[in-house]
Amino acid sequence: MRMFMPHAYVSVDFQNRVLASTARDRKEMFPVCREILSEESVLRSRRSLMEEIKHFVTCIRDGKEPLVSGVAEGAPGHRNGDHPIT
Repeated sequence: MRMFMPHAYVSVDFQNRVLASTARDRKEMFPVCREILSEESVLRSRRSLMEEIKHFVTCIRDGKEPLVSGVAEGAPGHRNGDHPIT
């Protein structure tokens, strides 16, 4: 997956679990030429859905509030079903 932004670029390689980002720094190396910052991270291999389910079951068993409530938290007027058909 690739994301292009005005001053940055982010690439996520899900198969190899690598996240790479490139962005312009705020400081200038030379007049009118900003420094370019690059960073690459290896994503941990884990079973996210299984971990979320285990956490949810543990919260139910222990009577605790889960990290994810399941309640939609979108901005008013931007949730599914809130847009009138025109």
